[in-house]
Amino acid sequence: VDLPKPQRVRPRTVSADVIVDVAARLKLGKTRARFMVLASTGIRPAQLKRMTAADVDLARGLCRVPGAKDGLATGLRLNADMVTAWQAFIDAEAWGHYDSRSFVRALHTAGWPTDVRPYNLRHSMGMALSENGEDLADVGAWLGHTSTQTTRNYYVPVLTGRLAEASQRLEGRLVWKPGPVLTGPWVRRQTRSQIAKDFARGEQKPKGHEKCVLVKRASRRKALSIMGFRDCCRGS
Repeated sequence: VDLPKPQRVRPRTVSADVIVDVAARLKLGKTRARFMVLASTGIRPAQLKRMTAADVDLARGLCRVPGAKDGLATGLRLNADMVTAWQAFIDAEAWGHYDSRSFVRALHTAGWPTDVRPYNLRHSMGMALSENGEDLADVGAWLGHTSTQTTRNYYVPVLTGRLAEASQRLEGRLVWKPGPVLTGPWVRRQTRSQIAKDFARGEQKPKGHEKCVLVKRASRRKALSIMGFRDCCRGS
């Protein structure tokens, strides 16, 4: 029996403004430092728990991230945001395992959306890279994906990035010619009820349709009935 394939759903992302606001509300310490590292690097929480001080070299601006989910170990060149986050991490001595549930509760208290997993910090980083026009292979390497198809399925935005540029390059391929202009509420494809309402409001009928519609009031339950509309417009 061939079962239907589950539909892929793009992971939800969080804006940089929300991330910065949550970090500002967190108390100084290990939770805030871990949040800053996860947000600035896009690494998995499981990877962060396995990292040691030997994996981070702030003097050279390098970071080694161990593999996870059968992924590849990656190396990151640290920018200023990452250096600040790692410095806070080192100062707080936040190395090693931590309780994920306590971490999530602290983030919710600081204003993190309750319907978004903190894991989606990683997805937000991947989407930000893709939206900035980074090559798909580079995005996959940053995130430690073994297959570029995984990166393509989840981190290729439709409205931004390279697809948006491709759409702009196609502009002008079709030169549309102007079509007939129909004005006023009296269009042949209007429903009878629409025409009756327009007539009841006292709107002017266009020339050539003086005998097209005959409206009479029936009762309170029934609105307006129209007679003779088809006969007049059949040949038009």
